[in-house]
Amino acid sequence: VRESFHEHKFGYGAAILSMLVVAATTGASAWILKEITNEFVIYKRLDRVNLIAVGVAVIFLLKGVANFVQAYFMSRVGNAIIADRQRKIYDRILAQGIEFYHATSSSDLITRMTNNAQAARSVLDLVVTSYVRDLVTLIVLVLVMIWQQPALSLICFVIGPVAIYGVNRILKRVRQIAKMEFRSLGQIVHVMQETAVGVRVVKSFNLEGAMRKRMYTAVSDVESRANNIATLE
Repeated sequence: VRESFHEHKFGYGAAILSMLVVAATTGASAWILKEITNEFVIYKRLDRVNLIAVGVAVIFLLKGVANFVQAYFMSRVGNAIIADRQRKIYDRILAQGIEFYHATSSSDLITRMTNNAQAARSVLDLVVTSYVRDLVTLIVLVLVMIWQQPALSLICFVIGPVAIYGVNRILKRVRQIAKMEFRSLGQIVHVMQETAVGVRVVKSFNLEGAMRKRMYTAVSDVESRANNIATLE
């Protein structure tokens, strides 16, 4: 993962700068809501409508452009990482001996080729978005909150740790379910491949029922775990 980050540091750098702009404009949009309320609702200063309208337009224009730039570079870099990982995984698989192929099922190799390559991108996307965009956005919003409402901020600081603890427990559970779902997906690929490759054997020995049962079980496992994740979300 670290190697992939260094290889694409310029793309990630552009995405991170865009995320900082997104975080800043998110805080600015929260801050300007108070100005809108004060100027129009409380003080009735309708002469400042144009000024505040321009400010709102500029904030959301910058945020929209930054979101686009962030998504563009993250997608380009992510696609490059997947392609690079797939090449490296294939080279490593190709360099293995015959014993490796006897000990490893082809469905497992296919799963590694697809999901493992995607995993590197997912990890980097999570790290960058969580520790840059989300963290900086949180800091900016907290500063705005403290500046505008110190008393309410104190209440949030008391309740916040409890909420964070609960979210962490849920995330751990989601990761456990996701691992089991990954294994079930591999089983689906394995059964499908056995059916396609050994269809003559299946038909000759009337194994349709057994294969159907195995496939239905694997599909039901994936469905059940996906529903569990949806419930936790």
